[in-house]
Amino acid sequence: MKKIPIIYIMILSIALFAKEIGGVNIQKNIILDNHTLSLQGAGVRSKFIFDIYIGALYLQNKTNDPQKIINEHSSSDIRMVITSSLITRAKMKEGFSDDFETIKSLGYKVDDNILKKFLLTFNTKIRKGDIYDFAYFPQVGLVIFKNKKMILTIKNMNFKKALYAIWLGKKPAQESLKKKMLGQ
Repeated sequence: MKKIPIIYIMILSIALFAKEIGGVNIQKNIILDNHTLSLQGAGVRSKFIFDIYIGALYLQNKTNDPQKIINEHSSSDIRMVITSSLITRAKMKEGFSDDFETIKSLGYKVDDNILKKFLLTFNTKIRKGDIYDFAYFPQVGLVIFKNKKMILTIKNMNFKKALYAIWLGKKPAQESLKKKMLGQ
C-alpha cells in the first residue's frame, strides 16, 4: 500500500474548508437532503460581549441580494454553529420569539401555530458545538436539522421568508453578521 505524503493530506483538508471563523472550520460546500449548497458567507453572532454562534449562509444560486435570498424558491440553508456554553433552550426560544416579533412588525406574515412548533425544536439540551440547519428545499419546504438529524418540516413559504429575514432582512438580528453571511 502506497503512503500518501502528509502535504497532500494537508492540502486536501484545507480544500474542504472555506475558512475558520471563531475557531470553527466552515465548510465550502454542504450536502443536505441530496442538495449541494455553496457557502455565500459566514460570521460571528455576538450578544453583549459574548460570541454565541457562527452563522453561515449556503445557497444553490449564489447572490448577495438579501431580498432575493429571502424570497427565492430555490435550495438554501442558514447554519448556526453554537460556540458558547451560555446558550440554553430558554435563551434560544426567547431570542427567536423576540426576533419574530421584530419581523412581524416589518410586515412579515408569521402563523403563531407554526411559530410554536418551530420553538419546540429547541426543547433538547443545547451544547457548545451543536449545529442547527434551517434548510429550504422547494419540493419539501423548510427543514430544521440539529446535528444533521431532521427535527421538523414546515411547508410554509411565508415562514421561511420571515425566518431568513431574521438574519438577512432590513432589521437583522446583527448587521455585521448579515454582511458577513452575504459575503461582503
